[in-house]
Amino acid sequence: MDLIHMPEDLSFNSMSDIVPSTGTIYIASSNATEFKITKVESSSEYVTAKVSPLTAERKTEFVRTMIIKHPEFKDSEAKMDQLVKQAYEVEVIARGKKEQGPFNESITIHTDIPDTTPIQIPLRGDNPGAFQFFPQGGVRWAPKEMLCDLGEFDGATGKKASLNVFARGLEGQQFELTPGECDVPLLKVTATPDPAVKNACRLNLEFAPGTPTLIRTPDAPATVVIKSNHPRTESLTLKIIFSAK
Repeated sequence: MDLIHMPEDLSFNSMSDIVPSTGTIYIASSNATEFKITKVESSSEYVTAKVSPLTAERKTEFVRTMIIKHPEFKDSEAKMDQLVKQAYEVEVIARGKKEQGPFNESITIHTDIPDTTPIQIPLRGDNPGAFQFFPQGGVRWAPKEMLCDLGEFDGATGKKASLNVFARGLEGQQFELTPGECDVPLLKVTATPDPAVKNACRLNLEFAPGTPTLIRTPDAPATVVIKSNHPRTESLTLKIIFSAK
């Protein structure tokens, strides 16, 4: 065994574009007496990393955890401080994107050990953004996926549904949403601000009567990008599934 890292990936809970989320990756070599982390690549401008050598105390903690994770080390006759010759911690700092929804990025760690494949660490999280969604008319809403389920309906009569959207932290102006064109042109997505409640806006979803047989599933949903006038969430991508019979 040469390069070892823990954990296999990093998951962040509720992310924010204001306060960064942090996590730590530990990386070590059981063979190389000395090695360097030469580069840490990020898949996104929203992710940065800081590399530091492990102190002797932290290195001992790491090795103890490694012994549990890799049972083959339990039978080793080597002393604990000899199991790992060199170790680093990589602090990952991730800022939530201003686009509301899931966060799926990665970092790639390069070393100067010859013939060693760089280590890629997946980073996952969710940015709840500044909006709350309340489905209307039998619509089901999956907030983490930003997915709206219109269910099954008769294409001959069409379908109308809506999502009430409330903006948090928007002061002194009417909340507005501006939908782009849906990639399923038969589905019309419009927005209606609520003049009585300045931080509220309704998204209207409509299939006209006479819609032909048409199905979109979670694996291939209809999508529409919606712009907002909220400074913390500039846009969101709404996913929509349905079955027109």
